[in-house]
Amino acid sequence: MQEYTFETPEPVELFAEIGSGEIAVTADEVATTQVRIEGSDADDVMVTQKGRTISIVGPKQRGVFGRSHSITATVTVPTGSDLATKTGSADISAEGRFGQAQIQSGSGQVEGGTFTGDVVVNTGSGEVTLKEVLGDLRIKSGSGDVEVDRVAASCSISTGSGDIELGSVGEAASLKTGSGDTTIKEAGADTSLTTGSGDLDVQALRAGALKVKAASGDVEVAIPSGTPVWTEVSTLSGDVDNDLPSAGQPAEGEPFVELRVTTVSGDIHLRQL
Repeated sequence: MQEYTFETPEPVELFAEIGSGEIAVTADEVATTQVRIEGSDADDVMVTQKGRTISIVGPKQRGVFGRSHSITATVTVPTGSDLATKTGSADISAEGRFGQAQIQSGSGQVEGGTFTGDVVVNTGSGEVTLKEVLGDLRIKSGSGDVEVDRVAASCSISTGSGDIELGSVGEAASLKTGSGDTTIKEAGADTSLTTGSGDLDVQALRAGALKVKAASGDVEVAIPSGTPVWTEVSTLSGDVDNDLPSAGQPAEGEPFVELRVTTVSGDIHLRQL
């Protein structure tokens, strides 16, 4: 085991690159950055400080059949620090309040707390769970469920196979899944949903235009009471159930929603909150 302590009275830029294992980062009200490296190859991990950048770089795997190096990196950084990780197969957790983040992983779970800046996550396979992103969010996953409680700005999520669950999003959102259910609890701007197979559920669409394309799966959209709605809905083999009452033309400055829903096979249900 190797341990390091760096004087960092301000938020840092943490960069961590390991082949396999685990990266666990906690952002706290501290004036130092503490790093603990565990694993059989802990002595081969380079931990350095250059300005406000703290770097953790594990040994490289040599050749296709080279031995993998499993490393556990446990790090505590000042609140508001930026995070960048690059792993082959490792779980990544970030607990606390961070700035921006760029996370790249071949496989492994990604868990995060609050981020005040933009967040980009690219993973081949593994679940992605984030609490809150105050900037823009971009997630691309080959396979695995994605769950995000809140995005204050724009949001783009794409997964080959897996469910997507988004709590609330403040600006434009684009969600795509090859196979899996998609749920948005609250949307307040233009939203695009696409799925090959899976149910789509928008529990509260408060404003903006919603565009839905689904090959197979049911679609359900809920609109707040009294909100004017323009709809264009079609399905090749499915039922359409429209429970929205006529609200008339929107007054100047009044919120309204626009719905364009298309499915091949699947029921469509439009309801009022």
